[in-house]
Amino acid sequence: MKKSSMMKKGLACAMAATMTVGLAACGGGDSSSDAKDVDFSDPKSISGTITVGGWPSGDDGFKAAMEGFNKVYPNIEVEWQFTDTTAHHQALQTSLSAGDGAPDVAMVEGAHVAEYRDSSALTNLLDEPYNAGELKDDFVAFKWDQCQSADGKAMRLIPWDVGPTTYFYRTDIFEECGLPTDPDEVAELMSTWDGVLEVARKVNIPGKRWLLPDAAYLYYELFCNRDFYDEDLNLQIERDGDLDCLNAVIKMREEGLDMNVDMWSTEAKAAYADGSVASVISGGWFGGFLKTDYAPDQGFRF
Repeated sequence: MKKSSMMKKGLACAMAATMTVGLAACGGGDSSSDAKDVDFSDPKSISGTITVGGWPSGDDGFKAAMEGFNKVYPNIEVEWQFTDTTAHHQALQTSLSAGDGAPDVAMVEGAHVAEYRDSSALTNLLDEPYNAGELKDDFVAFKWDQCQSADGKAMRLIPWDVGPTTYFYRTDIFEECGLPTDPDEVAELMSTWDGVLEVARKVNIPGKRWLLPDAAYLYYELFCNRDFYDEDLNLQIERDGDLDCLNAVIKMREEGLDMNVDMWSTEAKAAYADGSVASVISGGWFGGFLKTDYAPDQGFRF
């Protein structure tokens, strides 16, 4: 392998270790031996350029960390390669398959982790000199386990966050409809499915304004995307409250109280900005999209 390629592996994995990114795309060849040619004991001696890829608003997170990164690695130049989520994953998959063109460090959305954790195209961060195993206790177990290979012998991704479920709502719309705007009061009102339906009916303007982009997300968030099955892989959809949630979702759809579009669709993104949708449920990180991309001046609260 050429020395420039070996150096880029070391640079990229230095960034991975420092910034705890979603995935270090440093693979190809014997990455462990390549990185040993880089003297990590003297960070200032390491120089070069690496590419970091992902999608907004992940670039904001990376750039916010650059001051600290540059203090440790002042001679590493970082170039950004950010596009929309779908295009990023398609390009990453294609370039890794071709063995050329992938960013040195790349984000991977949680739903795609299984596609990459056993990939031989990526660096095993458990190996020397990365020693990612030393970070295990810094992460919640389920996120760490999600990123390990099936045999537990490799770690090709590092968790970025846990994305706690968060309810974002437009305070101006809630106030207009005579609803509380204080987070504790909103939580109390919506602590029952009857309360959720009450709020949905109050904010609704038939054909013009809805509580949520897609009522089905209420059921997804009830499971938090990880426990549709029990430890023995038995489908569990009859826990306490499950059917009540499903009935509320059905009633909301029947009464036209949700917009009936995917929360990531073009229609939903426009609705966050123009007030056609009064609230949305997602991971806590979605606040970054609302604040910087979709509805920066619309008063969403959580």
